[in-house]
Amino acid sequence: MLIAAGVVLFVLGALHSSLGERLIFRFFPGAPHFRPLGFPPVVGARQSPVTSLRTTWHHLTIVGWTLAVILVRFGGRPELAAGERFVVRAIAACLAVSAVLWFAGSRGRHVAWIGFLLAATLAWLGARAD
Repeated sequence: MLIAAGVVLFVLGALHSSLGERLIFRFFPGAPHFRPLGFPPVVGARQSPVTSLRTTWHHLTIVGWTLAVILVRFGGRPELAAGERFVVRAIAACLAVSAVLWFAGSRGRHVAWIGFLLAATLAWLGARAD
């Protein structure tokens, strides 16, 4: 189950980055409502906040993939130690909260909540001490 949860997270991350670039960020460079920012948050040159938004966007994908790698790694073990179960349950709780956040924030219209809920459920069940 942990490997399946990891695969779900990897797919979510891939969709997040690729669809974000295709459906969102390609429209940002010419958007007049994004004016250049100086310090803070960018030190030195005045830069469009689109760069920060894009970097943050893809950073979330990297974090999701890191959690996926942890779940897959633990999924390859025949049995989890208590500390490993704690880590997996913490990841599952984070994913469950993410599902609730996306469901509430989009009133159920953004499908990310389904992937997060699926990954959370698989991770939680995979952390059981049989």
